[in-house]
Amino acid sequence: MALKTAPKALLLDLGNVIFELDWEKPIQTLGLRGSRLEKILLHQIQAWGPYDQYERGKLTTDEFLIFLNQNCDHPIKRADFLEAWQSLIAGYFIGMEELLEKLSDTLPLYALTNTNPAHYDYILSLKGMSHFRQIFSSVTTGFRKPENQIFETVLETLELPPEEILYIDDTESHVEAAKALGFRAEVFRGSSATDLIRVLWRHRIEV
Repeated sequence: MALKTAPKALLLDLGNVIFELDWEKPIQTLGLRGSRLEKILLHQIQAWGPYDQYERGKLTTDEFLIFLNQNCDHPIKRADFLEAWQSLIAGYFIGMEELLEKLSDTLPLYALTNTNPAHYDYILSLKGMSHFRQIFSSVTTGFRKPENQIFETVLETLELPPEEILYIDDTESHVEAAKALGFRAEVFRGSSATDLIRVLWRHRIEV
């Protein structure tokens, strides 16, 4: 059922909401099939200590690469890593770039993402990211979703009550953390702008 009033700001996750993530691409590009590092990237990455520090901006790309090479049976060069790492971001979901432009004319648009220094720089270079008034990230705040502090940073910056912000993320634990702080929040299970529009309509956002 659609809610009676529209939110005053829209806060979007990026990976698997705005654009597709495909871990198979960097694994294939770096020749990691069957390796220990493949297992880490596919099944343990979010809980892996070095990656946690990398997403918080506490490790540089060169420092993170040392940990990758410690778990790989062949050396990974920096340039090869950056090329493969960027390929994880497989591109915008269908129609999403055009939708961002329309949304930015409708209400204040923000992003909230767990990312890392290499991906953060790459994301900022993508056409379409300029539609966001601000991109809140684990790299710039030092906190990772679903930690309360990263959501509190958003609230302090936007100076809006949480119930007036709609947050959309593909990870249930992140959505539940936002809801616990009073945000409107929904889990996104789609793969196109049309799917996202359906979610927005339920919150009285028309584009």
